Amino acid sequence: MAFSTEIQSELDSYLLPWKDVSTRSMFGAMAYLVSGKMFAFIHDSKLVVKLPQADKTQAIDHVGAMPYTLGHNGQFGDWMELSLTSPDMVESTLPWVEKSYYYVQAVPKSRRRRVRRI
Repeated sequence: MAFSTEIQSELDSYLLPWKDVSTRSMFGAMAYLVSGKMFAFIHDSKLVVKLPQADKTQAIDHVGAMPYTLGHNGQFGDWMELSLTSPDMVESTLPWVEKSYYYVQAVPKSRRRRVRRI
């Protein structure tokens, strides 16, 4: 199921006014970035946020979050998925989105070494 434009519009209305937030299409999903670092993205009927370990269990217990997985490759880092089926549900996800927003700002941006091919 594709993510609805109504849900995306509702998310935009809350998140885009936050300091240094922008959107970008990445990997077939709409991503929300703060100062160039992704803190949330929408994929199918899910809102995916990056949470520190201490918040993951709480998110599972309180909102039924699940670790985000990429097919058969297992869990994708610190990312957790929240189900969103209507625009009315967006506001209830905001505390988790806000945690992600601050978490990615506190974590240094990963510096992958590029392999130079000759």
